Amino acid sequence: MQDLFSKLVQEWAVISNAPISFATSVFVAILIVWAVVNWSYRMAFTNKNTQIDLLNGRLADYQEKLKGATPDQAAGEIARLGAEIEGIKNPPRDDNSVYQKGHRIGMVAGVAVDAKNNLVSFAQITINGVLDKATNIEFRNLILAFSGSDGVGQVTQGLAVNYRNAKFKIVGNRQ
Repeated sequence: MQDLFSKLVQEWAVISNAPISFATSVFVAILIVWAVVNWSYRMAFTNKNTQIDLLNGRLADYQEKLKGATPDQAAGEIARLGAEIEGIKNPPRDDNSVYQKGHRIGMVAGVAVDAKNNLVSFAQITINGVLDKATNIEFRNLILAFSGSDGVGQVTQGLAVNYRNAKFKIVGNRQ
């Protein structure tokens, strides 16, 4: 600490001999910092103003679309659009199909669910392509893990695969 103080005393002599140069240096440093901060705030405000203008335009479009509608009609339209969006996000599923990673991969026949032992078996499951046995599948509201089958056969020139007496373990429920 003593070394720092003695260095400041020594340098103060230089600064006191050139006060205009010192003041100019401080002023230039402050000016540069102010310019950088001003530019960054201006960019942030410009981006926010652009977002606000975009949202105002969308709001005006919605208001124009609902112009003259009663509140009940507007609420009905909003509910209809919400249901349409939900249908796109979560399309209805077929009860006799199996899904993997959210995509339909095949059909099943001869379903037997043994909830007590957490097992599901299919007399036949026809998979379009190849079944990824390491990844769980979804059937109705169940999540299943492949356990095995009694046999495998190709169908329709190699485009589908039939598994006979396929067995799956129930590992969870689909949300």
